[in-house]
Amino acid sequence: MRFDSANSRRQDIDMRSRYRVFPYLFFITMSFSIPTLAQAESDYQNWLTLEGLSELSPQARRWLLYGLLQTRRGGMGTVSVVRAAAGLRLSEETNMMVGGDWLATLADRGGAEAHEHRLWQQFQVSFEWPYQLQLGLRTRVEERFSPDDSGVGIRLRQRVRLVWDFEHLPSAFSAFSVEAFFAMNDNTWSQQAGFDQIRLYGAIGYHFTNELRAEIGYQLLAQEENSSVFFSQYSRFLALE
Repeated sequence: MRFDSANSRRQDIDMRSRYRVFPYLFFITMSFSIPTLAQAESDYQNWLTLEGLSELSPQARRWLLYGLLQTRRGGMGTVSVVRAAAGLRLSEETNMMVGGDWLATLADRGGAEAHEHRLWQQFQVSFEWPYQLQLGLRTRVEERFSPDDSGVGIRLRQRVRLVWDFEHLPSAFSAFSVEAFFAMNDNTWSQQAGFDQIRLYGAIGYHFTNELRAEIGYQLLAQEENSSVFFSQYSRFLALE
């Protein structure tokens, strides 16, 4: 039996080209469907996230800059998030960051607008596993402030994220994460000491280039404060420079 290697390579290239069309069609279709789904239920939210992570310069690769813009649209209103941070790469697998957030909540039907400011510190480590698996662990401590209240809320966040690169679908991957939130103290405006919330997230994604990737998935958020459960459609675009 003879094996035509040149013909096989051509077929493989053709197959890869066909595969690359599907992610673009998928993201375009989901972009049109997001507003419809977000309006279907009052406890359903749409989260759109744009992120950027960059090294300070080619000569200072250990120093990192990070930024995020996010909107969370749901039946109760809209939350806008602006995040900025600077970090240090300790090794190829570990880094640490310090940053700050600004959150603005605009309630529907003439509700009051609320603002929150956060300072945070985090440590992150990643592992490469067999079968094209990557495991990431992130620990973050937040200090939460409100312009309308003098109290400070301290909160611990622990996230575990698993990414699996598809072997037979070039540049595509799936992601799953779970993040638990624990309030470290009582606060009159934001939290009570103890378990605060948990977020379960699953998505599929695509590497358009080495510097740009996108994810679309669903997130389940269960919060202890008001015994509420939110289902979120989550769109995430990350640029790596």
